[in-house]
Amino acid sequence: KMRQSCWHFLLPLASGLRLAAPTLARPRCASPRLAAVEQPPSAFPAPAAASVPPPSPAEPAASGAQQQANQAGEAALSVLSGLGEKLSAAGEATRSMPVEVSLQRLQRDMAMLDQAAGARPQVSQTSFLALSLTVLVAGVAPLGLSEKLVEVLVPSMSAISAAIGLSAEFNGKVEVARGKEIAAVTLQAAAEAESYLAQAERAKAIVPLCVGIATTFSAFALLAPAFVAELAPKVGASIITEIYLICPVFAVLSAAVAALATQESISLASAAIGLGARRFSSSQDVGRTWLSATEQIDKASLRARAKWSSFAVSVLPAPFLALLYPGSLEFRAIVAAAAAAAQAAYSLARVEYTLARGVDAVALKSRCAAISDTYANQGA
Repeated sequence: KMRQSCWHFLLPLASGLRLAAPTLARPRCASPRLAAVEQPPSAFPAPAAASVPPPSPAEPAASGAQQQANQAGEAALSVLSGLGEKLSAAGEATRSMPVEVSLQRLQRDMAMLDQAAGARPQVSQTSFLALSLTVLVAGVAPLGLSEKLVEVLVPSMSAISAAIGLSAEFNGKVEVARGKEIAAVTLQAAAEAESYLAQAERAKAIVPLCVGIATTFSAFALLAPAFVAELAPKVGASIITEIYLICPVFAVLSAAVAALATQESISLASAAIGLGARRFSSSQDVGRTWLSATEQIDKASLRARAKWSSFAVSVLPAPFLALLYPGSLEFRAIVAAAAAAAQAAYSLARVEYTLARGVDAVALKSRCAAISDTYANQGA
């Protein structure tokens, strides 16, 4: 809208410059009447013969100045028109937004399906042959058969044509019902995928909080030595050690919780991504990925074990890395807190990537469901 308003503003401005340029560039007192009007009144009136001056030599100069002004107006109009065209071209270039690209892709898919459906004949060869025979028989029978036979044969051909039409209507209703059923299944799959994705989003909600907590305590770990220096004369050595360990402990716990939530969110997002793959696959594809009941139980137990394994793995690296670094206790506490903050940030990156894949997959399922539902309603 801003580009259109700019263009609507520039075009009248250029036209105004074009129209106003001759008036602005016209020399003053070029016309005798204007000269007589613009000259101030004199104290002594001029003689009558001087009231009609001879033709002024400034007339050719005024016409030349007017031509130059017209040329200047044309140049201004061309410059502003070119600027408006460039703005319009920039607007066309910026229209290729993700939403518009998705809509164009959806329209292209619909057009492809329309073309594929239009290429198929609407009447089968058997029905076309039967209808042609009934018309031929009904048209030829009065020419070579008796009147009584024609009275029976022609209505019989009409009944056969009606039976063929009813049969086609029956087949059409069956196909429409099948299309609606398939559309309902696709909508159900898309809705279930949306549900899994929402659960994954809910499980992921705590991960940014854990990242913030781990980062805050890693920053506090840098302030701990100065705080301990203030409290050293007043408290004992055991209290000082506990103060040093507070920040790494909370940072490591935050990283562990973030890893556990990440594993749960990734599991739910993967379920949303893979939902419908077996429902809409052929029997051969399903046979390759078929799992028995015992294999499914083993796979579920492996998933549960992977959650606790990820929790343990997220707890151990920060303290282990702090033990490897030489230095005082406060320096090792800073290293442990920083490593825990880095682990929490890595968990956040992992879960964001998996959720992005889940959103893309769910959008694809929703698009397929919308297309199938559209064609099912068109068939009805």
